[in-house]
Amino acid sequence: MNRNPFRLKFHFTISRKLLIFFVIVALVPLGFVVAITLTRLQGTMSLYNQAKISTNLKTAWGIYNGEQEKIADGIRILSSLPEIKQRIHERDASGLKKKIMISRRILNVDLIDIIDRFGEVLCKTNNDLDAYALKHLVREGLKGKEIVSTEVFTPKDVDIEDDIRQTYTQQLTVKYRFTPKARPLNIEKCSMGMALVALVPVMEEEKVIGVVMAAQFLTRNYKIVDKIVESVGEGTATIFQDDVRISTNVRDFEGQRAVGTRVSEEVYDQVIKEGKPWNFRAFVVTDWYISSYEPIKNYWGDRIGILYVGTKEAFFTPLSESILRRIYLIVIGALLFTVLLSLKISQTFTQPILRIIEKTKIMAQGRLDTKIDLQSTDELGELAEALNTMSAKLLESRDEILTKQRMERELEIAYQVQKRLLIEQFPTVKGLEIAGDCIPALEVGGDFYDLLQIGEGCSNIVIGDVAGKGMSAAMFMGIVRSIIRAEGLESFSASQVMKKANRLVCLDSKSGMFVTIFYAIYDETTKGLEYCNAGHVYPMLYDPRLQRFTYLNTEGRPLGITTESTYEAKSCVLEKGQIVVLYTDGVVEAVDGNDVPFGEGRLRTIIRDNAHESAHEIVRKLKGEIDAHRGDTPQSDDITLIVLKVH
Repeated sequence: MNRNPFRLKFHFTISRKLLIFFVIVALVPLGFVVAITLTRLQGTMSLYNQAKISTNLKTAWGIYNGEQEKIADGIRILSSLPEIKQRIHERDASGLKKKIMISRRILNVDLIDIIDRFGEVLCKTNNDLDAYALKHLVREGLKGKEIVSTEVFTPKDVDIEDDIRQTYTQQLTVKYRFTPKARPLNIEKCSMGMALVALVPVMEEEKVIGVVMAAQFLTRNYKIVDKIVESVGEGTATIFQDDVRISTNVRDFEGQRAVGTRVSEEVYDQVIKEGKPWNFRAFVVTDWYISSYEPIKNYWGDRIGILYVGTKEAFFTPLSESILRRIYLIVIGALLFTVLLSLKISQTFTQPILRIIEKTKIMAQGRLDTKIDLQSTDELGELAEALNTMSAKLLESRDEILTKQRMERELEIAYQVQKRLLIEQFPTVKGLEIAGDCIPALEVGGDFYDLLQIGEGCSNIVIGDVAGKGMSAAMFMGIVRSIIRAEGLESFSASQVMKKANRLVCLDSKSGMFVTIFYAIYDETTKGLEYCNAGHVYPMLYDPRLQRFTYLNTEGRPLGITTESTYEAKSCVLEKGQIVVLYTDGVVEAVDGNDVPFGEGRLRTIIRDNAHESAHEIVRKLKGEIDAHRGDTPQSDDITLIVLKVH
């Protein structure tokens, strides 16, 4: 490629041009713009990223461990006092209690116990019971080991160390509360007795004559978490016992400290079960946070809790907005600078700026496909490239939003089509009580049902499920319904209706769509039911007298696959009390949070247990049981039911 040697020889950046042509006049505004832009960019990147959150967690550990060491230092001093050793020898409980009560106030701990070398209680701060908590740690202390750790007091341990007013039992009892995306609740409340523990042996002539144990309960003790936030200057901090917040400054929906709420399942699995830190975004009580979690371990290395720090994701300014604001600052500064010094700006400098301004205004009008064609190796070239990148990304985002809105409108229209085509109230049919319902999923499908009285005491009963979702499925469902209605008025043979309807559907279906159908003709005079199945889920006939279920099964392909399909018809005579249940696969395939389907077994049980109820009540019971089984799991398919009860 040929290059201009003169251009290469005199290659200037914008800063050099400004320095040469405008010197002091240009240096001040340019330096101001560059300094402000770089400062804000660096500030945003340095304050709000995961590295900062991880650093905050290290600070949190420093504060947490510092609080432990503070208690341990106080207990070390107390255990080294000659007076303490003398009173232990003399078993002077009264004298010891005076000392530990003073130490308790100074160290701001909840309890201090002194145990002799035989493992018997000499003195306790809160009661005169002979028993004491954390015996497994005390045994280690009597071996001469100094222990500074976090431990969990069982409800029995708390009761042993509590005063007569049960101060700590009340403080440590936490009622579990539900929050979105948290682990499921299994119990309503629990005693959360996690505490900072320091246990120091009392030594005399290299022999253990006793141990001093101090504990500071963490439940509803907000000193550490508030100190963490105060130290790092942002965000929130939490101490968990297992998966439950026991000390936190995270707020719930009512603005209160979210004590009793639980961590999410994915964080719990990684931090508590696997013992790995979590440094990523996580949903915390009410919002998404950039978070850092690490396990808290006891003396034995068991993971008993979690230390957390995090900052709301909302505080992190989106990158595109940040870049856009800085570009506007640069453009405005360049414009002002150009106006003030327009008489002295050379043509080679003004043209690129005017070109960028012109293209930027076009972009601002919504024409985001505009490109800035600027061949420059200085900062203006970098700016043009940044604007081109920005406009491409904004155009892509706008197209995605428009596509999403179009799909939402299509789904709403499909839902209205499906709703209008379903009959709101079944007509009265002699000898039958009929009830049904269709519960559409979030993504509209093509389930439908119909009942048409065709004269001479006969009625057509139809239930179908179109393969597909959205507007196309809803429209296809409407076409199939109209065809079946028209053919049902012309013929009293179920197999002929299906055969003719299939031929018409195949001729009309150009998109490869098909539909499963169960079609039946009911005769009010004889209570006879002639039925035909086109690939649909087999309906069930339940006889309460015999307590037996029978499938209404015939063979036939779904409508719309091939014009050569044939359909087998069968018939039966319904007797008083018998129940016919027609449904789509959305009933038995409804899953719970563990992907366990509702299943045909549950369906049969509900029908059997409610056979004495009305058809409407059976439908209501089925819907209620399906909803209870799904829980919070989104409904993925339409749920359609028809119940016929003979009377």
